[in-house]
Amino acid sequence: MKDITYFFRFPLTAFFSLFFLIGQAQDNDHELDRPYEKMTEAYEKLEARLLHEVYFESALYMSPDGNQKIQKGIDSFIDGFEGMFRNAAENGDQLRISFKIEKRMQGEKMVVDAGYYKLLVVTKERDERESYGKFVTVLKKDPADGKWKFALDGYNASPPVVME
Repeated sequence: MKDITYFFRFPLTAFFSLFFLIGQAQDNDHELDRPYEKMTEAYEKLEARLLHEVYFESALYMSPDGNQKIQKGIDSFIDGFEGMFRNAAENGDQLRISFKIEKRMQGEKMVVDAGYYKLLVVTKERDERESYGKFVTVLKKDPADGKWKFALDGYNASPPVVME
């Protein structure tokens, strides 16, 4: 009887351990997705200050402008977001951004995401303009608050097919 009990106990232990590990992975993915969710909120609310919650002060930012150097530190690129959000508000436009992560490579202390984004601008006349792009980000956990934040953010334009 002892052998049968052991036989049944091991698969159940393995089964419940698997659920525990899957739950942890899903929780971790949710934590890693929070910077993207907060960025989406910043676009919807047109509030650049929210981006301070998802970028390290020392973050690197690479835009598709070939004449521009790598921007070092959030203070070097936050003005671009503030200007875009201010223009949208003054024009009565709404901004919506969505992300599609194609590949997530996770290490112990760093995560690299590669994917696509879609930016939708809805004008006060209800016209819609869409633009698409590719991005690569590096996320690191902030030792101060334990939250994942962007250490590097780079993007460029891409055709719309990528989000389908």
